Amino acid sequence: MQLESKIEINANPENIFKVYSEVNQWSNWDPDTKYAHLHGDFADNSLIDLQTQSGHVQIRLVKVIKNKLFINESKSPLCTIRFEHILEPFESKTLVTHRILFLGIFKYIFSLLLGSQMKRTLSQTLLALKKFVES
Repeated sequence: MQLESKIEINANPENIFKVYSEVNQWSNWDPDTKYAHLHGDFADNSLIDLQTQSGHVQIRLVKVIKNKLFINESKSPLCTIRFEHILEPFESKTLVTHRILFLGIFKYIFSLLLGSQMKRTLSQTLLALKKFVES
């Protein structure tokens, strides 16, 4: 199961990636984030403690490519939820894609339980990111 939302932002990928990499400031623009704390650098295998509107979770940065993308995962014994954040230059703007993938043996169950709420959150987060970056 995969959820995806895209938006064009009037900024270059470097400016948007800088906002992403300032994890401790995510709550300033992400309406679902109450608190975020990065352990270490914004790099592969670093951990982030994340307090969302629905609870606390620890996520791991799986892959970070500066000014292009970052991928993080939240794992449980039954399902992994992967979040992909992709930046693509487009004329004088950037096309930003946020994608959520459910992986593992119970991916269909988790996607049914969480999918509709996460889909709404995806578009809200992208709109908030756009507003924050462009202001």
